[in-house]
Amino acid sequence: MNYLIVKSIIGRVLYFEAAFMLLPCITALIYQEYSGWSFVFTALLCILIGAVLTRKRPENTVFYVKEVFVTVALSWIVLSLMGGLPFLFSGVISNPIDALFETVSGFTTTGASILKDVEVLPRCMLMWRSFTHWIGGMGVLVFLLSFMQMHGGSHMNLMKAESPGPSVSKLTPTVQSTAKILYIIYIVVTVFMILFGVNFNAYFLIWCRKFTQAFRMEEVRCYFGIIFASIAVITLNISHLYSSVSEALRHAAFQVGSIITTTGYATTDFNL
Repeated sequence: MNYLIVKSIIGRVLYFEAAFMLLPCITALIYQEYSGWSFVFTALLCILIGAVLTRKRPENTVFYVKEVFVTVALSWIVLSLMGGLPFLFSGVISNPIDALFETVSGFTTTGASILKDVEVLPRCMLMWRSFTHWIGGMGVLVFLLSFMQMHGGSHMNLMKAESPGPSVSKLTPTVQSTAKILYIIYIVVTVFMILFGVNFNAYFLIWCRKFTQAFRMEEVRCYFGIIFASIAVITLNISHLYSSVSEALRHAAFQVGSIITTTGYATTDFNL
């Protein structure tokens, strides 16, 4: 086991997490929120621990499957533990388990929350909570790979292990126009949620004009097959709950797209 390279990468992950916390710090400065200090303390702690872990440089920067799995697992655990500290330091969330849950939910883009009213949080906390979803969307280790100097197949090994209804008011003078706008928004949002759940290798093949290879990927075909089948079954199942089949289809498509891509959005009570 190449312990030095594992420690080095986790240390760099902590450096990046400290850098990510600059954004909520700036938000706290803009809105003059005292709770912003919790991000400063956490960032300094990340830098301190990162410095200890990266103090000794690994001579061998090539690592294999065993190191990869350990690195990815530990990186996400450390990232989540440190990411929950601002909630605790600020007193916004007093229970350590709850703070960890909220942070893990963000980094994994699950969308679940222990908070009953998210909007009452200070703006810097809202920024951090939202930013964790953005960071987790692509994966912090994927982002880190673009800056790291590694050799052999180490980049690819790490990449493989890492990548695995509101109430609305009337928006326009006519209800018909409002409905059209909302339908368009839902259809745009739904389509891109689903498209961003597709393996990015398919997009790379399309970019290289290898269309046949892209559409022959079994993973892509299964992904869309599951989505279309789920939408069809759920639409039939919930059609009696709505005034029209098109409305049932819209809600079914949006919720299937949101759940299968772990986006966490909801346009209706999906418990029904």
